[in-house]
Amino acid sequence: MKNGVSAIAIVLLIVILITGCGSDTITKNELKIIRDVIPNIDKDDIKPIKLSDNIIEKFSAVKKVFRIKNADGNDYAFMVVPVGFRGHINTVVIIDGEQNQVRDVKIIDHEETLIYAESLTEGWFLDRFKGKSIKEYLQRVVLEANKPNEVIQITAATISTQALINGVNSAIGAYRELVLNETAEPVPLKVEEFVTGVE
Repeated sequence: MKNGVSAIAIVLLIVILITGCGSDTITKNELKIIRDVIPNIDKDDIKPIKLSDNIIEKFSAVKKVFRIKNADGNDYAFMVVPVGFRGHINTVVIIDGEQNQVRDVKIIDHEETLIYAESLTEGWFLDRFKGKSIKEYLQRVVLEANKPNEVIQITAATISTQALINGVNSAIGAYRELVLNETAEPVPLKVEEFVTGVE
């Protein structure tokens, strides 16, 4: 009997590890970041949104989505994990549901090379995403943004910057399909080729 119970426990543990905590759970770090961006919300104001197989396939960086009810209406928090130069960039992208724009982007943690991507988590860089419309995907530029959808990259961190943009674009695409019932083009999980900025 003891071996049977142990075998069942091991199988359950494997199932939990394979499926993860579930797309309806929010971690303490995710909750803290959401509350930093949208103060005075209760945990009961944050509800999970189930991801369809289509969303998972088209926007594989998106791991979880939550609707956040607040005084202004609904915002949406996307937990995205794009792949950068060295590894994952765990990110929270919050989209303002009233304005249909990016409200904020915060990095939970990342595996990028610090000497190149040390600015990835700094406000001066992440603020470049605030207020960006969800009407079109964001584009990385090298020196100067000339269009509203352009984001200036971190110098010497081309792939890390593009990976983060891919993550934000995944949130934008998933938002357009989940919330606005539009069709959006798929976004790659990782940077598929070295991006130089040369046209």
